Amino acid sequence: MKTHSSEQAPALPAALLEDLTRSVAIQPAEQRESHFARVFESFRSMVGSSSFGTAAAAIAVLAVASSVVLRPDASPSRQDTFRGASAYSAADTTRVFLVGAPAGTLTELESTTDFEDGVFSSAATLLDTADLKGARVIVDFQSGVITGINTKGESVYHTDVPETSSGLALEIASVLTRL
Repeated sequence: MKTHSSEQAPALPAALLEDLTRSVAIQPAEQRESHFARVFESFRSMVGSSSFGTAAAAIAVLAVASSVVLRPDASPSRQDTFRGASAYSAADTTRVFLVGAPAGTLTELESTTDFEDGVFSSAATLLDTADLKGARVIVDFQSGVITGINTKGESVYHTDVPETSSGLALEIASVLTRL
């Protein structure tokens, strides 16, 4: 700081000037990794390790071996249904009876739906279904009512017959779920 115009600043030693330049020099800001980048890098190094590969192979071998040991006779047959091969019989099937159905309705339902084979039957009148045993769905086109009857012979659900065959299939499925 000059107090008089003829004064000069004192000389600065060269070593001090270099020291100050080094310590005050602008250093670039540290690049901080995002949390996602750190997690991804940790995951990548874990998956890339040989111990991860060994563990994955051991788990795969255990999964296959346990399924063979626990069920050695479990060779699936293409004939099985979701009920199992031995537990299913035709007597256990809930039947769907179409009473007074318009021509072609039975064929159309069998060909366009995913119901099991042999579920649908035709009946001329409602009296033809009165003596049947087991759970059943009766679609009476004469009265316009779909009725669900449980295994005890009790009527458990009623709904109207829809106008379209796709609506009919959905209503039959809905009644079947309520039995």
